[in-house]
Amino acid sequence: MKVDISIIKRGGVFDNKPFIQHVKKERENLNIMMIYIARCL
Repeated sequence: MKVDISIIKRGGVFDNKPFIQHVKKERENLNIMMIYIARCL
């Protein structure tokens, strides 16, 4: 799932307000991605 990780890095998870707004809109998708990442790790 390297693609998911790269998308998150592009989205600027550790960076900023735009991402936070995106999280509010896509909370379910974010949770799913976090689960996939946790499984990969």
